[in-house]
Amino acid sequence: MGARRGDFQTLEQLAKRAIGRSGPVRLSGLRGGARAAAGARLVQAQGDRPTLFLAPSAKAADALAADLRLTLGEWNGQGGPADDARVMIFPRHDTVPYDRFSPQPFVIANRMDVLYRWLECDRPSGAGNGAAAPVVVAPWTSLAMRVPSREAVRARSVRVAVGEEIDRDALVERLLAGGYSRVPMVEERGEIAVRGGILDVFPPQRLRPARLELLGDEIESIREFDPASQRSLRKLPAVVAAPARELLFDRDEVIARGDELRKLAIERDVADRSVDEWIDSLLRGHVPPGAEALAPILQPGLETVLDFLPEDTLVVLDDATAGQERLARYADEIAQNFEAATDAGRLACAPADLFEEAEAIVRRIESLRPVRLERLDVAGEDGDPYPVRTESHDE
Repeated sequence: MGARRGDFQTLEQLAKRAIGRSGPVRLSGLRGGARAAAGARLVQAQGDRPTLFLAPSAKAADALAADLRLTLGEWNGQGGPADDARVMIFPRHDTVPYDRFSPQPFVIANRMDVLYRWLECDRPSGAGNGAAAPVVVAPWTSLAMRVPSREAVRARSVRVAVGEEIDRDALVERLLAGGYSRVPMVEERGEIAVRGGILDVFPPQRLRPARLELLGDEIESIREFDPASQRSLRKLPAVVAAPARELLFDRDEVIARGDELRKLAIERDVADRSVDEWIDSLLRGHVPPGAEALAPILQPGLETVLDFLPEDTLVVLDDATAGQERLARYADEIAQNFEAATDAGRLACAPADLFEEAEAIVRRIESLRPVRLERLDVAGEDGDPYPVRTESHDE
């Protein structure tokens, strides 16, 4: 199934009507490529303002993001997104709730990238680094786990500019506290490397790393470079390094919350030795695998993902019923995994402290007057129905 060329004008008109909605809107009868076409028209009608697409699963989010990039012309011709692509994915952790392991760094980098860009949308300068407002595609389950507060993300973000005088070692410590890993050579987001008067940093919200060249304490130049060849590409006047992980704390905070960790260990009947090993590791700046389960203690004041959403964001739901059903099953999975973790003698905060309830997420989304993309004509649901006709046609 696909939309005829004539349907695209209809979709454009419907998109403009949907943007000016006073309540929830349904675009029904969307089949095949018509869903991506409708989504792209909504993005275009939204202009330079953020858009959030919610998909029923991670696989569906990947597919929708790829379709949107293709429809919006955001492929670079080499099988990947263009440098100025607005479409990006906000993934769920690639580990199960209360896992013994932590998510992979690139997953966390992608999440922090989106959170930082949403924060920057509220600034007068726009989405940050001259980028347009993001078009984010996310599975419903990615909204469940709470994240560091907006205040914490802003406080841990570091901005440096050419001509500025800095204390190199102090800057490195700030970056390490923001979750960056020190490596011999920067290749992935969330890494830093120091070689004499050169500091390489790869912020999560940038496509490529930046190289700071120091002359004494002064930043003589900042250059974007290719991590594969290490060759400089262009000069930058300044660079912002947003936090590279979701767990944001320092040594003093670990010391201050040691008693809370020990109290939790007593409640969960966890051996004192295990707690001491955890605290010792945290004091040395190492985050033990699975430490995300202790985020409410290590960094109080967690917020929800939707707290970062700019006020003028357009929310689009692709197959909302399936997404909400998956979110409900995920809530059951969280409860079961928490019970298994505590039975195994592992330290973990309760689900109510670490995750947002599924019902609360649904209510919050509904309050944002979303636009629904539906494959079939649906009667009897809330929202103004805008049926869209699609037809088979020969290529």
